[in-house]
Amino acid sequence: MKLPVPVILFGGISLLNEISAPMVAPLLPILLTAILGAGPVALGIVEGGADAVAAFMKLWIVAGQTSRHSNVSGWPCSATRCRIYRGR
Repeated sequence: MKLPVPVILFGGISLLNEISAPMVAPLLPILLTAILGAGPVALGIVEGGADAVAAFMKLWIVAGQTSRHSNVSGWPCSATRCRIYRGR
């Protein structure tokens, strides 16, 4: 069985995205300091904010996955899944 062309294209685009994201992230401090002229304080605020958001999202996803009866979770809750969890 041959995969449809859109599935192959989507897989290729996803692969390129996974490769490019780690390549661009280390260049952000260089962009901020050399090109935009940001100082060490601004760089620290940006990096600290990014770390805080990443830590909060990890906590939010873990809390959403461990709480079965919560409507607020890290992933969208479909109507069917919510009804099953609520026992309706």
